Amino acid sequence: MPISVFDDYIEYVRDIEDAKPAVLTEEKVLRLIPTSGSASASKAIPFTRSLKREFQRGIRPWIFDMYINRPKLWPGKIYWSITPSALGLRERANRSIAVGFGDDSDYFSIIEKALLKFLLVVPEEINKIQDIQSFRYVTLLFLLSKRNLRFMSVWNPMFLILILNNLTHWFPGLLRDLQNATINPPVDIAWQLKTRLERKLKISAQRIKELRQIYKRWRLDKDIPICRMIWPELTLISCWADSNAGHFIGQLKKIFPDVEIQPKGLIATEGFVSLPLTPASGGDSGRGLLAVNSHFFEFMEVDKYIEPGGNSKLKLAHELEVGKKYTVVLTTGGGLYRYNLQDIIEVVSFRGKVAVVRFLGKHDYVSDFLGEKLNAFHVEKVLKPLFVKYGIFPEFYMMAPEEYGQNIFAYTLFIKIKDCSRDLLMKFVKDADSSLAENIHYRYCRKLQQLKHLRLFIVEPGASVVECYLFRKVCCDGQRLGNVKVPLLENNLGWTKVFPGRLFCA
Repeated sequence: MPISVFDDYIEYVRDIEDAKPAVLTEEKVLRLIPTSGSASASKAIPFTRSLKREFQRGIRPWIFDMYINRPKLWPGKIYWSITPSALGLRERANRSIAVGFGDDSDYFSIIEKALLKFLLVVPEEINKIQDIQSFRYVTLLFLLSKRNLRFMSVWNPMFLILILNNLTHWFPGLLRDLQNATINPPVDIAWQLKTRLERKLKISAQRIKELRQIYKRWRLDKDIPICRMIWPELTLISCWADSNAGHFIGQLKKIFPDVEIQPKGLIATEGFVSLPLTPASGGDSGRGLLAVNSHFFEFMEVDKYIEPGGNSKLKLAHELEVGKKYTVVLTTGGGLYRYNLQDIIEVVSFRGKVAVVRFLGKHDYVSDFLGEKLNAFHVEKVLKPLFVKYGIFPEFYMMAPEEYGQNIFAYTLFIKIKDCSRDLLMKFVKDADSSLAENIHYRYCRKLQQLKHLRLFIVEPGASVVECYLFRKVCCDGQRLGNVKVPLLENNLGWTKVFPGRLFCA
């Protein structure tokens, strides 16, 4: 079979949506899991019992390794991030098959779910809270209630940072609610849900007294690590730490200065590629062991990239070489065959005969700073029709993530145009942001407020944008001049300091 990409499966997925049997596998498809696409805004991955077992063959060794090498974790409480269902990840198809998970616990067996329910600090019902600030408030309320929180698992570290951002501001109200066993978030939630959650909110008088003392001490010395004092038994935080997510690890370490942060392995919607290792298990700290029991893996060297549809011989798992970079190709029980995942890994060592790998990022054209997985093909598909619709004819345009303050991130469209009315630009930016939200991951980051709305940066008419771009890439980033080309979508910060111009305030 040739190497495939998701576009090769679109017709098959439509047949699955129409409940046609035995389309890609003989197994029944349990549900379709949404994720972002390349040429399109989104795609849906078939999820079968076999694929679930393949994920479990990666998840279970990771959890076993984690607990066997950190006995202090047991029997402490854990926080496993719960996705707010109202934020766009839990959807229903208009046809005959469910779309999306309720939460990550769907990867576990019934027995494992029961154990998780016993250990979890935050009840899964909070995923029904629609307002993001109220979601964070209630999450904090349950987290504060337990002193013996020992393990946190989130995907993007920014998700946890934003939950903790308002901790000190909300502390008096949180203490009142804990004292009275009530829930009064910034925005009211449905009373039925509020009543159910209040029944689950349990806290001892000793814990309330301890929290009051911590808050009192923090008011006298605001430099103390208040989160570490609140959760003194916290031992481990599991989150993304490679590629662009590594930008936030420094902030997380300031919040929890002596807590171990374990980078997650490479886990995609399509498959489980690598599982984290601990130093005690004999591997490289912070790297992932290739999940050879999960799927059938093939690899193509990055510098010998094979176009989709190519049928050249690829490397197998035992043929990988230390120091080389590869793109991952999967064959899974979900019905994907020789599927180009377009994720790049580097082989850093071997444990026995199994490769230890590090995730470097997506192949070309993807910006994934906060988990938004924006693809240049989709961005172009959004912008070009809107330029025509609004009569905007730019001499230059490029989109990139930008930081506008502490933990305030937004994508910015850098554009060089002749005079254009303010009202027209405002309508264009609003329309563009809505169209970008067709990408389920971008929409999720927007509604979580990890990303703010799209901004517009007007480049000065006389500026040479190409020279500005080349200067940044060659002189600052150290790239070779002959290898530099200006892309439609950049995945690095700091371009407002490179291009002369002004930020358009919508």
